[in-house]
Amino acid sequence: MRKKDVVINTRRVYKSYKLPIKGSEEFHAIKDLSIKIKRGDKLGIIGDNGAGKTTLLKLIAGVTRPTRGTIEVEGKIASLINLEAGFNSELTGRENILLNGMIHGLAKEDVQRKMDSIIRFADIGKFIDVPYFVYSSGMKFRLALSVSLAIKPDIVLMDEVFMVGDIDFQIKTYKKIEQLTRDKRVTLIIDSHYPLILRKFCNRFLLLKNGQMMDSSIKSVLGLTQKWNNYFIDVPETEIEKKLANNPFYQR
Repeated sequence: MRKKDVVINTRRVYKSYKLPIKGSEEFHAIKDLSIKIKRGDKLGIIGDNGAGKTTLLKLIAGVTRPTRGTIEVEGKIASLINLEAGFNSELTGRENILLNGMIHGLAKEDVQRKMDSIIRFADIGKFIDVPYFVYSSGMKFRLALSVSLAIKPDIVLMDEVFMVGDIDFQIKTYKKIEQLTRDKRVTLIIDSHYPLILRKFCNRFLLLKNGQMMDSSIKSVLGLTQKWNNYFIDVPETEIEKKLANNPFYQR
């Protein structure tokens, strides 16, 4: 593996937290993690709640720093983790787009040029020109996600906890991610509990348990997929599903 092909390199990374409980020991969210991620890799991270998935994304994004070890990252990051960071509650949606776009490193002129497409993607109607503090959580998510995806990132970090909203917006988001990552130069890292999402987007996998890497093969994802399918195997086929069985759109 050539050095220039590696866009993320973690070397013996640890991340510990002191829990605010009297007499408690440190909580080790990440333990001695060393991984190399190449340009164009699509990495899916799986693991139980508390396994360290989101912590790893935050470390790569620079949101938090490792307790020990080093992390090297090459390229512009679109971080879909803490999406509301950098938004001002007193500003309108339109004003926040300009502010947040510049925080992402875009020039003011570039943000203004992308403004209409960002607003169309967010699809929050007249609320684009009212203060951010009156937005519902769903509107905040739509706007923040739209700004994050508007930049041309080298690396996309995606925490599944933010994959919310109605089904139409979720599908639109997935299509946008698919479009971004179709570029072989773009690296995607996504954590998820849903194996079908990982299988759709990823070509590499990482299983975390108690902050440590346990496995990096597709076997873990295939096993989870089988569990998922087994759970829903008794769901009866509906009449509409029978009618749409040969429909090309339904099959996609």
